Amino acid sequence: MLGNLLLHESVAMSVNALVANPPQGLLFVGPEGIGKLSVAQAMAGQIASHPTSIRIVSPDDKGTIAIETIRELYKTTRTKQEGQQIVIIERADRLSLEAENAFLKLLEEPRAGLIFMLTALQLESLLPTILSRVQHISLQPLPDDTIRRFIVSKKPGI
Repeated sequence: MLGNLLLHESVAMSVNALVANPPQGLLFVGPEGIGKLSVAQAMAGQIASHPTSIRIVSPDDKGTIAIETIRELYKTTRTKQEGQQIVIIERADRLSLEAENAFLKLLEEPRAGLIFMLTALQLESLLPTILSRVQHISLQPLPDDTIRRFIVSKKPGI
């Protein structure tokens, strides 16, 4: 879970604090390949009542998330469920403008127990109205020395 991930200390503390009291919307921002989806999945795994209550929405073959996907998401998130239901939107910066506006409706009218976790490369790539409704966590590359120490701690003598 989260303990298996190598994060900046301040990010790890923030994420661990949010597990106990998760916001309705969370946005992980950072460069490509930094582990945004991994952090979201690990956090979701600690919050969710059971693994089937986690859903991941990813861009389609064209690299976008279409409005039809968000409409379907709207239907599936309207049904009441026990415990927390978590939707991870991978690369939310790939939402079409229509999909972003439709998703905004979900954020404005949240159902109890529904949590959205988004990932994006940059804050500026999302509508300001979405940004105002989610808490941001910035992920940045770790220094080489930190990574080296972590590897040696896991595999002494490497």
